[in-house]
Amino acid sequence: MAHFVLTPEQAQTTADALRNYAADYRRYIKCTSPADATAEELAGYERQAADHMAIAEIFDPTS
Repeated sequence: MAHFVLTPEQAQTTADALRNYAADYRRYIKCTSPADATAEELAGYERQAADHMAIAEIFDPTS
């Protein structure tokens, strides 16, 4: 298993990027009409958003 060390700034940048991706997924879900995606597809995007937020919490637990 590889180990790596991030500076606090790098960790914050990574967490912010993950949160932005999660927000993008949630905006997509909100703006997608039922004719453009199935409920299963939208649920998959929500899972991805939740996963991104959980990983962001690892990089920046103070937020």
